[in-house]
Amino acid sequence: MSRVELLGLARHYAGVPEVVVSGTTLGEVLLQLGRACPGFASRCSTGKKLPTGLIACLNERQFTGDESQPVSDSDRILILSADVGGA
Repeated sequence: MSRVELLGLARHYAGVPEVVVSGTTLGEVLLQLGRACPGFASRCSTGKKLPTGLIACLNERQFTGDESQPVSDSDRILILSADVGGA
């Protein structure tokens, strides 16, 4: 099971700060997140599992929106605004 921490708008959309879900790819994890948090899923465009303006960060090192990105149970997944820290 992957631990997904939600920050900023992602937390607002989901209504919770953290969710534990299963999946072997980022897309599977996001699908389970959407099922657990319908408010998060309702913000997604048709065919997408990550709302516009949000991005995933894996293990505090890799930023991605690629739903085919493999993930493991030991990965820490943050969902946050894509422009955090931007200038």
